[in-house]
Amino acid sequence: MKKPCIAVLTTCDTKGNEARYLKDNIIKQGVDALVIDSGILRDPVNVEPDFTKYQIAELAGHTIEQVIATGSRGAAVEIMQVGLFEAVKQLYAEGRIDGLIALGGAEGSVLAAVAMEALPMGVPKLLISPIASGNHKFNEIVRNNDAMVMHSIIDIMGINSISKVIFDNAIGAITGMVKSRAEAKQSEPEKKRIGITILGTVTEAVRNYIAPPLEAAGYEVLTFHANGVGGDCMDKLIEDDYFVGTIEYCINEMVSIHFGGFHVPCEHRMKAAMEKNLPTIIVPGCADLIALGRVETLTEEQRARQMYHHNPEITLVRVTHDEIRTVAQSVAERMNMSKDNVKLLFPIRGFCSQDIEGGELWDHEGDMIFLDVMKKQLRSDIEIIEKDAHINEKEFCDVVVKTMLHMLNQ
Repeated sequence: MKKPCIAVLTTCDTKGNEARYLKDNIIKQGVDALVIDSGILRDPVNVEPDFTKYQIAELAGHTIEQVIATGSRGAAVEIMQVGLFEAVKQLYAEGRIDGLIALGGAEGSVLAAVAMEALPMGVPKLLISPIASGNHKFNEIVRNNDAMVMHSIIDIMGINSISKVIFDNAIGAITGMVKSRAEAKQSEPEKKRIGITILGTVTEAVRNYIAPPLEAAGYEVLTFHANGVGGDCMDKLIEDDYFVGTIEYCINEMVSIHFGGFHVPCEHRMKAAMEKNLPTIIVPGCADLIALGRVETLTEEQRARQMYHHNPEITLVRVTHDEIRTVAQSVAERMNMSKDNVKLLFPIRGFCSQDIEGGELWDHEGDMIFLDVMKKQLRSDIEIIEKDAHINEKEFCDVVVKTMLHMLNQ
């Protein structure tokens, strides 16, 4: 059986010595290594890349000379990102790499993020960077994958008393992950998987009434926090054919796409399942609220609405009738993209734990606007199942489970 192999990614014109150190010491751990050069301007220093910058530029449809001639660092990096994604994707598809470790500052980390995005969930990924701390947005370097990020403490410039400690720890981490993953792949049988989106105001329903019967039927149930990252992560796994079905139990990210708040996803949210024609159930969980900050940060107009103090840092504000109409229209557009494998399940008595008769966010008229839009805009062959129950009640959850199992068994 061949040894697992780890890709070492960095700009070899400025960090060739570091790349050589990582490669040599990974090999000492009984794992193979290859070097990918994402440098642009100069030749590699003290290391011979196994995948060169010329090959990366070519995969992006350019020569390296054309990349340099773009005239700006940003434009050059954008081109190399395209080639780097294809390079890593190709190396993994060919079985040549089983994990990736990257070194980089600002531009190097952005390049590494794209490379890590090319690898499926579960493939070990580790980035060492000086920007892995401070006021930086982690989504710029982690994105929607399961990457590990290690702060380099100092700038990455040579092998010294600090960088050696950081690099050695990183080598131990990445080689350990790759070795343990290789062992696990030989011993773990895979179950068919179902992805479900949730937020705290519907979590109990999923935990108590939906996940258990699906698991009893032989499925692995994976829940994703619909916080602007979780839904995007589920979509990425859908693109990788990870699920046999999905339940969009909480679609609050579709509210945030239009009206902001804490849960803003990418613009393609919820499209992956429709394009794959994956068996999918849509439930309007939390389609009735916007998750905002502390009360004192709200606008005067927002403070005049129905609201619920979720915790000291988060205030849930009820959407207006016009806003829920917009959300429903957007969801209907996505559902109409599915060929024949999506259904809407509608809980008549409320969309979340506060949207219940007598609750702080109760607005039955507003909820029914969502249903009215769906009836007008969904294709006639897309089934709408109405249940006279609250989203968190067992009676509603039972219908969700029964419908999902029926769709999976068709």
